[in-house]
Amino acid sequence: MHQHPEARSTCTTRPMPKYKPLPSLEWLRELFEVVEIPSDKFGKWSGLVWKIERRGTRGIGSVAGSLQRNPRKHDRVEWVVRSYGSSYYVSRVIYYIIHNTDPGDIQVDHEDRNPLNNNPWNLRLDVDGSIQGVDRFMRRDNASGAVGVYWNRERSKWMAYVYVEKRRKY
Repeated sequence: MHQHPEARSTCTTRPMPKYKPLPSLEWLRELFEVVEIPSDKFGKWSGLVWKIERRGTRGIGSVAGSLQRNPRKHDRVEWVVRSYGSSYYVSRVIYYIIHNTDPGDIQVDHEDRNPLNNNPWNLRLDVDGSIQGVDRFMRRDNASGAVGVYWNRERSKWMAYVYVEKRRKY
């Protein structure tokens, strides 16, 4: 019988983790199988299928997860899988199953910047936060035509910035 893994205890002096801790690797491998996603199935397949029978219409081999808006990035939709009352980002689960490494509080990044492409070869860890700061889309309301450049009304001039070791440099 599949049971929820033991809850990990948290120390009150540590800051709140950025991501919910993943269950054990053995437990995830009992529940899910990682499958390749063809490009015409992005948004239809999550990259995970169930290995166990689920209540309702979720049978063995069915797509695991559903698309949900990311609460941190409102314009971004990502695959999330629910199991035994907890939700996990599919990209983090796939990374863990394939690489045998729990990403912990490290961001799992999609190399092609498509959050619906959870193919294992497309997932990487952003260990020092440098990928997310460099590999960004230009905002729709960008007036300068360049990422990191904006009009400063107070000084009446264009300003530019980059992130170096998680600090903004102008």
